[in-house]
Amino acid sequence: LYRRLLELDPETAGMLHPNDIRRIVRALEVYIKTDKPISELKKKANGLGPGYDLKLFCLNRNRHDLYSRIEARVDKMFKQGFVRECRRLKANRFSLTASQALGYKEVFACLDGEVSSKEARELIKRNTRRFAKRQLSWFRGDKRIVWVDIDKKKPKEAAEAVYALCMK
Repeated sequence: LYRRLLELDPETAGMLHPNDIRRIVRALEVYIKTDKPISELKKKANGLGPGYDLKLFCLNRNRHDLYSRIEARVDKMFKQGFVRECRRLKANRFSLTASQALGYKEVFACLDGEVSSKEARELIKRNTRRFAKRQLSWFRGDKRIVWVDIDKKKPKEAAEAVYALCMK
């Protein structure tokens, strides 16, 4: 697949690792559907454009509270039947891409006997904390984002804080 992408879109192929199957397949799909390389289409894309008053916000809370909320949410998912849902999805031949999604991958490993239910739950918590940390790092790189501290705020207060910033 990578060699084929090199032939059709050497610019995109040069930006991808030869083992990045997901992005290679996506680039080939775009070429097949549009008859144009994805690198060419990306150059023409310019987002929403100057006609929009775009404001980006990131709701931020202290790390300890964030991690506590993640762990409580994972526990709640398990209590509400997440393993049962995964078992049903696995039986219906869940797609490979979807089966790698956070949470599903760990429970599928449990269903395959690779880890215990407790280990799967702990892996989901750990992997979700890591994902949240990566998201925050990514967002910090975007200088357009306005950070809104929501520590000790109720949802309505957080929404009011964002609304007030929108009206500035």
